[in-house]
Amino acid sequence: MTKKFEKGLVHVIREQLLQGNILTIDGIGTFEVEHQKQMAVRQESGKTILMPPRDVVKFTREESVS
Repeated sequence: MTKKFEKGLVHVIREQLLQGNILTIDGIGTFEVEHQKQMAVRQESGKTILMPPRDVVKFTREESVS
């Protein structure tokens, strides 16, 4: 793959995910955005820290068929 192709592919994946689309690439897998809710994490000191909600990219590898 050339650098120009790689940059173009990353751009397309990013744009599709920003639009809320699920992107499937045959032979590779599926990319999608997953929303994680706010959560509380208890520290060893006994303090509770609130972690803000966030969106993360989830990748599911395509199973190879042999």
